[in-house]
Amino acid sequence: RSRWQALLQLRSTRMRVMAGHLGAVGGSRSSCDPDSRATTLREVREEAGLRAGIILPPAKFSEGGKCDWYVMQVQETPEFEKAATWQECDDVRSVLHLLPESSRV
Repeated sequence: RSRWQALLQLRSTRMRVMAGHLGAVGGSRSSCDPDSRATTLREVREEAGLRAGIILPPAKFSEGGKCDWYVMQVQETPEFEKAATWQECDDVRSVLHLLPESSRV
């Protein structure tokens, strides 16, 4: 039986938008990003610390005027390291006690 999970980040209390809230990993396109798929990969590395384990690369499932949404599959135990952008993310462990036990990995 397959079990799907979502990767969320705790947005920094220093952010202008949704400060201190759990949310999807994302961000703005950089001049070094050729397209929004590249932005997705860069942001998931910077904000979530994902380093290895992508099985299926990002696939766009929705797009809007300023926001494209992607889904990707990672292996059962992907490799993470501490996120590079501490200015944008806070330590999610500080809110884990607020989540249902079944939502924790």
